Amino acid sequence: MAFISPGRQFYVPEALLDLREIYSSRPAAPSEQLSPTAQVLVLAALLGHEVNDANMTQLADHYRVAIMSISRAVDELEALKLAQPHHVGRQRRLRLRMSGAQLWRAIEDRLQSPVRKSRSVIGELPDDLAVLADESALARYTMLAEPKIICRALPASAWKRIAKDYRLESSWDRDERRQEVQTWAYDPQPLSEDGTADRISLYLSTRHDPDERIAQAAEQLLEPFEW
Repeated sequence: MAFISPGRQFYVPEALLDLREIYSSRPAAPSEQLSPTAQVLVLAALLGHEVNDANMTQLADHYRVAIMSISRAVDELEALKLAQPHHVGRQRRLRLRMSGAQLWRAIEDRLQSPVRKSRSVIGELPDDLAVLADESALARYTMLAEPKIICRALPASAWKRIAKDYRLESSWDRDERRQEVQTWAYDPQPLSEDGTADRISLYLSTRHDPDERIAQAAEQLLEPFEW
């Protein structure tokens, strides 16, 4: 039976006509900021990790991310011309187009703080479960004095489970037993150094701090890099 669907299809079998509206499948324009997973891959490269030529499974396992998220992140980097398509057999692999200072200049404005939320809690949180962050981490890398209240970071996706398993409870600001816990958009552990948040993630999370001491210490974090 012949029919017309306005704006969609014109079908006349007697005349062998079947006309349809077809939309091009152009890739979506890249956003101004990198997604958390894409940021992890770029930071890993800047920190000297061997990510070039790694396949999707290797990257997913090492950085504790779903393979689908890694694949989307590589799509994003390719759309931004930061990576180029690269396959070895059937395996898709990451191949960044640049490194070092060139890569930093290309993505600096697209990087964002990994911190989603900060909480004051009471409870025992094992040292190997969450990395040092904020002022506690800055004190490890710079001359900034170590704060009285320790601050640690863990992935936001694991917060509810960890809070339940270790019976963490909200605390008052004046409670001396409290510690600060930051939940991050990505897992800080794979990028960390000796239980401390990596320099670049820490820089991104503290560079705009209203406390001038902290903001100045944040700038010092990038000094070891040749950028």
